[in-house]
Amino acid sequence: MRRAPLSPHFVSIATTLLILSATFAAAQQSVVLHTFGKTTGDGISPWSALVSDKSGNLYGTTTAGGAFNHGTVFELIKPTTGPWTEEVLYSFGANSNDGTFPQAGVIFDDKGNLYGTNFGGSSDGSNTGTIFELSPPTSSGEPWTETLLYEFPNTHGNYGSPAGLVFGPHGVLYGVTTYGGNGDGSAFELHPPTSPGGTWTEKTFFEFNVANGQEPEYQGGGLTVDSSGNLYGTAPFGGLYGSGVAYEFSPPVAGGPWTQTILYSFGSNPLDAFGPLCKVVFDSAGNMYGTSSVGGAYGYGTVWELSPPTTTGAPWTETILDSLTGTNGLNSRAGVVFDKAGNLYGTTFGGGTGNPEDGIVFELSPPAGSGDPWTETVLENFTNGAGGGQLYSGVLVNAQGTIYGTTSVGGLRNCGPDSDGCGVAFEIKP
Repeated sequence: MRRAPLSPHFVSIATTLLILSATFAAAQQSVVLHTFGKTTGDGISPWSALVSDKSGNLYGTTTAGGAFNHGTVFELIKPTTGPWTEEVLYSFGANSNDGTFPQAGVIFDDKGNLYGTNFGGSSDGSNTGTIFELSPPTSSGEPWTETLLYEFPNTHGNYGSPAGLVFGPHGVLYGVTTYGGNGDGSAFELHPPTSPGGTWTEKTFFEFNVANGQEPEYQGGGLTVDSSGNLYGTAPFGGLYGSGVAYEFSPPVAGGPWTQTILYSFGSNPLDAFGPLCKVVFDSAGNMYGTSSVGGAYGYGTVWELSPPTTTGAPWTETILDSLTGTNGLNSRAGVVFDKAGNLYGTTFGGGTGNPEDGIVFELSPPAGSGDPWTETVLENFTNGAGGGQLYSGVLVNAQGTIYGTTSVGGLRNCGPDSDGCGVAFEIKP
């Protein structure tokens, strides 16, 4: 069971808090592109964000369903006319060695192969998770091919539960695990083979603990890489106040170790963010943006910005851009993304003004002038009906400003007597 973030220490810091009133736009109804579970063998309950190829087709994972009921990787094919169509590219659990229950999304390499992680599965039965590659077919009608790149061993604590992956320099894959190392999570690198037919090589380069962050989130968190190969992420627990951290990993110098720097410890005052579960993004000025699952002026979560110091050795500065009120969403479990105009888009697992209150998609618009606040607009209220509800993942925004995402429940298909639906993929056009 996940621990609740610890209570804050009531101390004052030089942090700017901007408490905003949300703009509730007229319902900008999302369009359901696909209802999961409608056909035999389809995936159910997607928790992952979507990625797009150059043709605008969308790819993601489901945590369950598929031919063996252990999850899938799917493609949503963009139509020239008519509806979108779905293809299940791979069903997990085909044998005892296969991974199971993917919760994070997938990423592309420059050859069109997909890479991702499984929360469970392994050939030794420890069920600590895997890393996989899916290669597209060489001719029409053939299936995608899975290659198991790495199995997390149960040899050092409960090693597995990996989050999503990111490519760094030289084709190296980086990620974090929630319960690895001494039990508080770990960071790893996976190096590609040095010769054809060789194996990928894993190295754990960091172990989290109560001081430097605990349990980096597996459901959609993970690392962000910059052009210099530095890695950035969040953890929902640990740090100075027990309520999570934002951190940076600097790559080794002259064969030395990776170096972690805590950029910010959350929970330093009653209005601060608590429990970040998100992957982070940066603007062109080097400011970092993310969300928190709780905290803020109303206790329901926040969107925050961390600005780098202007002098060497000074701390990063936090600004709360938006405090969620419940009616404008609560419990954001994913990060935010930018559009080309500098607006931020995100999701919440719950809240909104629907009935039931099963999450929202929101937009944050930057200040019009110096000293003005960011402005939140609710783009969609989900109600766990045909349109879906309960968003674990963030959204994808394409160059035209169209928003794509998934919900973990809802839709027209029930997945059992106690089910709230199998989830949907949706689109919101600007």
